[in-house]
Order: sequence, then C-alpha cells, then structure tokens
Amino acid sequence: MAEFRKSPLNYTGEYKILKHIIPSFPLNIHKFEDLFAGGFNVGINVQADTIYEND
Repeated sequence: MAEFRKSPLNYTGEYKILKHIIPSFPLNIHKFEDLFAGGFNVGINVQADTIYEND
C-alpha cells in the first residue's frame, strides 16, 4: 500500500479511501480539478501539473 499525505484540515472523509481512488487516475494528468475538495486529501496526493481545489 502506498503512503499518502494527510491534509492538516480536520476532515478525513476521502483519506480513508485514497488507496482505491488514486490508482484509478491516469498517469499523466495536466490539469486536475476537484470541485468538492472537502479536506483536500485527494488534491495533495494526486500527481498533476496543475491542481485546482474548490469546496
């Protein structure tokens, strides 16, 4: 299992399932847009050139 960075924000919802979410993303992401970012756990763990977070 890969090690994931945990957001310092007090919201753990997506962190618990990152091991299932992150592998489904493509390898070469130019722009990643997270429209329902919550604690930003996905955004800080995805490998992308540009990351936009919104909540």
